[in-house]
Amino acid sequence: MGINLNIFEKKEVEKIINKDKPKYILLTVWELLLMGLVVYIQYFLRAKEIAYSENETFLLGTLPSFFGAAAFVSVVFIYHKIYKTLLGTYKLQKSIYFSFAFTFIGFFLWEIIRMGLYPFDIYDIIMTFAGCTLSTILIFALFYKNIKL
Repeated sequence: MGINLNIFEKKEVEKIINKDKPKYILLTVWELLLMGLVVYIQYFLRAKEIAYSENETFLLGTLPSFFGAAAFVSVVFIYHKIYKTLLGTYKLQKSIYFSFAFTFIGFFLWEIIRMGLYPFDIYDIIMTFAGCTLSTILIFALFYKNIKL
């Protein structure tokens, strides 16, 4: 299923997308920074045989969910916004709700699926919610002028 736009619609959509390009770049840098933190924690900090305090162990266990969810919300939002802009049906609130819900439900289901290997961790769910919320606030701050009442 392709999106068929005439030449005038294409120009209008390109203007809209190009106008928001700096915001997309900022969200992409945000996402890459967060994923870098996930990789750093998972493969460098956790892999070391260091005795961490109870709080440090807790954070090393839950921060990947926080950072991962925050990053994923940004990626989903960018793709959803561009797609809906191409369709001519973009609304900030709907893109934010979709990005938050898609990410939270996906991470929640992943936690359920992993129950066969690891115990269910409610703190991962809480950190996922917090990460989704943080990126949602950032996205809202960047795009709040796009709200159509």
